[in-house]
Amino acid sequence: RLDNFLTPSGKSYEIVPIRLPQACEIPGWRLPILPASYVNFLILNHAVLVPTFRQSKNDDQALGLIRELFPDREIIAIDSLDLVQEGGTLHCISQQQPA
Repeated sequence: RLDNFLTPSGKSYEIVPIRLPQACEIPGWRLPILPASYVNFLILNHAVLVPTFRQSKNDDQALGLIRELFPDREIIAIDSLDLVQEGGTLHCISQQQPA
């Protein structure tokens, strides 16, 4: 379990659970259930891009939690239902470059 891991300085990590969206399924698609997850967000210098999946209740809960975790950044919801059909969302399709 992750709660047993320590940082290099010996401190415990804070594990924050987040619910998965409801299963995203597209009949006849090559992936039977799409790998939708709110933790595939992308952290930018002043914002966090968060994938959403057209599930208003679940999307809003995830956005609220991520807003609490990143109070100094703008939280931007990105509809990712089309992206996830290819097996990933925002973090998966990005190449991070520090600014």
